[in-house]
Amino acid sequence: SRLEDLFPEIDNIKTSVKKCLHSYKNSINDVIIKNDVIESDYSNIPLVIHHTGGNQDYFIKCVEWNSKKNKVYLIGDNVNKKTFKKNKNVEHIDIKSLHSKEIEEFSKYFVNYGNSGNSHEFELGCFLRVFYLKQLIKKTGYSRIFYVDSDCIVLDDINVIMGEMSNVKIGYSI
Repeated sequence: SRLEDLFPEIDNIKTSVKKCLHSYKNSINDVIIKNDVIESDYSNIPLVIHHTGGNQDYFIKCVEWNSKKNKVYLIGDNVNKKTFKKNKNVEHIDIKSLHSKEIEEFSKYFVNYGNSGNSHEFELGCFLRVFYLKQLIKKTGYSRIFYVDSDCIVLDDINVIMGEMSNVKIGYSI
């Protein structure tokens, strides 16, 4: 049977995602034009981590290691707002400041069909990370970012790594 028959809400979800991607493409083009970004510039790429709901040891260690050689934007909440206050390479961005109408629209149509055992809120949050990243890019004006999960470590300067791979324009892990 067709995907649409199995998941009747799929058309609403597809429409929301298409709007987001179209808006994202236009937003990035606006940022590139506004900031006169040079395509080969790999000298100012921040590392972005999204983590809410706790200050687990693994999370703290990962942010500390990632910030040794990289500027880190932490998309977080009140729980971790002050955790890295003394670390000059970590800037906390409150997740509420990145809220958008696209997030509201996507959230309205999101249905958790998975059997992972995770809550609806957790699974929705996994999808919303893309929307929060878009808002962060719009807010900061960066044309490039490097996103890692809060349990991952980059041991080198991401600008050096990306400079060595100048042919890479974008990467997705879905």
